[in-house]
Parts: sequence; C-alpha cells; structure tokens
Amino acid sequence: MKIFLIYDSKGNLGDNIRITRIIRFLQKNRHDVIHFNLNEHYKKNKMSVFKPRLIAETLKNLINISDKKVFVNKIYQSYGRTMLSNTIKNENPDIIICESPKLAAMCLKINIGCKIILDVHGVGFLEYKENKFIRKKSEKYIRYLDDIERTAFKDSDYLMVVSNNMKKYITENFKIDPKKIIVVSNGADIQEKTAKYSDDIKVVYGGIFAFWEDIDSYLDLAKENNNAKFFLMGGGPMEKHLLKRIEKEDIAIEFIGYLKKDKSLSKFAEMQIGIAPSTNNLTRYVACPIKVFDYMACGLPVITPDYGEWAKIVKKYDCGIVTKSSNGKEFNCAVKKLKNKDVWNKKSKNAIETIKKHYNWDALLKPLGKLLNELEKK
Repeated sequence: MKIFLIYDSKGNLGDNIRITRIIRFLQKNRHDVIHFNLNEHYKKNKMSVFKPRLIAETLKNLINISDKKVFVNKIYQSYGRTMLSNTIKNENPDIIICESPKLAAMCLKINIGCKIILDVHGVGFLEYKENKFIRKKSEKYIRYLDDIERTAFKDSDYLMVVSNNMKKYITENFKIDPKKIIVVSNGADIQEKTAKYSDDIKVVYGGIFAFWEDIDSYLDLAKENNNAKFFLMGGGPMEKHLLKRIEKEDIAIEFIGYLKKDKSLSKFAEMQIGIAPSTNNLTRYVACPIKVFDYMACGLPVITPDYGEWAKIVKKYDCGIVTKSSNGKEFNCAVKKLKNKDVWNKKSKNAIETIKKHYNWDALLKPLGKLLNELEKK
C-alpha cells in the first residue's frame, strides 16, 4: 500500500524517534512510504510563505485579535492545509498516518477520500492546561486545542495510542468507539553496547526538559546524594529554569546538553542508573516516555514514581525501583539500593531482556501491521 505519513516535529526527542521507527517498520514491511515533515517544508519555504508568528506580531494592533496563540495556530492550519492538499493530491495515497491531531484536522478539512490513522502520543490541551509554569493561561486557546483534538479523535478512521491509559481516557472523555483504537506503546531498539556495574555510580536524566518531566525532583536528588555522580542530558523549554537553579543552588550535576540519538544511547551505556521523574497528572497518566525504554535497552535500572503505565512495566519485569512519588528523598533511597552489585546486575539483566522480548519496536508495531493488512484486504 501507498502510505503518506505526515509529521510536524524536529530533533530526535520522543516524538521524532517514534515517527522514524514507524517509517522504518512500514518500509520493512514493503509498504510504499512517503513521509512529509510540514515543519521542515515550512522552514525551507519560509521566504515565500507567510510566517505565522510574524503575522501575529504585525497585525495584533491592526485587527481585532482576541487571542494571539489561537490566531497563530489558525494561520499555520491554513498554511498546512494548502501545502498538504497539493501534495496529497499528487501522491494519491491509500492511507494517511498523521502524527498529531492538528495534522489530522488539516487533512480532514481537505476531504482527501482515503483512510486516516491518527497517532496519539499526547493530549495537547492537557499539556497546556496543566503546565504550572505558564502563569496566564488562555481559556480560548484551551478551547481551541480541545476542539481540534475532539474533531480529530472523532473523525479520524483509526487512532493509534501510546498506552492503555490513553485509550481509556479517549474512549471515556471523547466518546470514541474503542474498536477503532489500537495501542502501540513506545519502546526501544535492542542495543549492543550496554551498561556495566561500577562502584562509582553514575545517574542520568536524558530527555526533553518539559514541565511534565518534573526534572526539579531529579535536581533535588542530586542535592540529597553526595556519593553518586549526576548527569543532565537533553533540551527543551525548561532548560533556562533548570540551569539557573543548578547555578544558584550550586547543585553537583554535569550538564551534557542535547545529543543525537546514537550518541545519547552510547552515553546511557556509560551510566548505571536512569531516572524518569514525573508530575502526577492526566498529562502523564496517558503518557509513555521513550526514555524509560532507552534506559532499559542500555541496561540501566530505572528509578521512577508510581504514576503512569510505564511504572507498571518496571514493576512487572523488575527492571528498577518504583517510588511512591517523584521526590529527591525517595529517589535517593532507591539509588542506595541499586549500589548493591547483585541487585543492580539482576535489574540490569531484566531490563535488557524486557526490551528484547517485549518492548522492541518491531514487536510493538505489530498491531499497526495487522490493521494495515486488514485495510488492504477491504
């Protein structure tokens, strides 16, 4: 089948990793895959197209704009529909896979005449609404995001979600038929280079710096523990806040910054423990952080709070230590337990085996392969 995959992300953090693994899986199964990054297309053509942010800033005082964020998004939606309409008509795909509700909403307005599969790995209005670092939240923007996602969930032919919790949430809150939802958890690639035990314990957080990750509790751990070495790897909107706090409080933590995928996995394999802190809210209840599985693939026992579906995986397969909550003191107790060589070796081995047997991408993407086979027969 000819499959057109549309995405709007950049870098190699969670969303883009998932997209690239889906593309690889589809190609491996001999589908004709055309992938279109709207974000990249916009950047390459930015001299010849309207710039949403520039329009918002320029016209804000000239026309009656009640909410700039809504206005910027509507302009980008209009731009996206124009670009996608021409491309989709030229490619004439059998199936379209959209990486976000916003992209699905664009395709639904085009009236393309083929099946749409929406990949849901987050709920945008929840992420915005629950972000405590946004002081003044726009109710109009929350309603806008809710409307976009509600329409995309309802009118897409199928939804592919990252967790059973996400499936339950969408089914109950948006009244979506569970039969049109498949669960494809995040996972990891099997790694050749894996971690080794060392008395010189190295602890790492590697991933996006976003509010829902509660990286502040990881910094609290670094303040609690004087015996281990701590590393902070990644990037994102919370970077300035975190670096400012590290400097102000003189926290003994080495900032590595953003690394490409292969280098980040290689760096994980030099560590002994992977930390996956988290806020306790709906944003995380439905989530499935890729970092947890990357840690496991590299043989790192995982320390994480008992908030999301991923914590159940860590518990079930004995791949680390699950704490009651996301705070430095509890994390510190977990680090001390993992200093025991026998405990560490057991959990490290379990983590690697869990990826090999259950949470590698080829195994996890089988429900998508099954769905596509069924659609091809119709």
